Amino acid sequence: NRFVDVVIEEAATARQWNSYLWDIRQRSRLFCVSAGWDSVLMWSHYSNEHRGVVLGFDTKILENSWRVPIYEMQYDDELPVLIDPKDWYQHVIYGTDLPQLLIDPVSWVLTKHSGWDYENEWRFASVEKRGAIGLHSDVPFNQESLVEVVLGDRFDQGRLAEIMTLMNGINPNSTLYKVVRDTDSFNISRYVVPS
Repeated sequence: NRFVDVVIEEAATARQWNSYLWDIRQRSRLFCVSAGWDSVLMWSHYSNEHRGVVLGFDTKILENSWRVPIYEMQYDDELPVLIDPKDWYQHVIYGTDLPQLLIDPVSWVLTKHSGWDYENEWRFASVEKRGAIGLHSDVPFNQESLVEVVLGDRFDQGRLAEIMTLMNGINPNSTLYKVVRDTDSFNISRYVVPS
């Protein structure tokens, strides 16, 4: 009877722990960037098959203005372990102290499967205050942090004036580039678009 009582009591603790982790997950905010602009896969996956644009930011300016560090993504074949299962079982069965976290929970949002390593991703990760509404937050950025815009090689040239107006309104010192696919390889290069 004592064992069953402990399991029932600890099940409530497990539900509370689950609720706590779910709450943090709902309030987590990520801003993801890549260290490079020249991945053909990235242009295909995230830029409407080379029709879109890449925004280039100075991440040091973003770090300073947001007061949030940027973290390099880790790529692994295994999920990070948050709690040692043996410690959790001992807690449930024997009533020992709640197990300590083995890693910072931020590691959960900074680890992806190794198959994604071509993204060369970095992330700003933060958690909104309790009571935050919705699963995303619009966050203003320091306009000087936008240092370049790169147009895909299939970008609609009819929208060039619109992009230039937007860039000049945000940061007139930013540089506009256009991507060109090499004719004899899968590589891409870029050139500065004259203003």
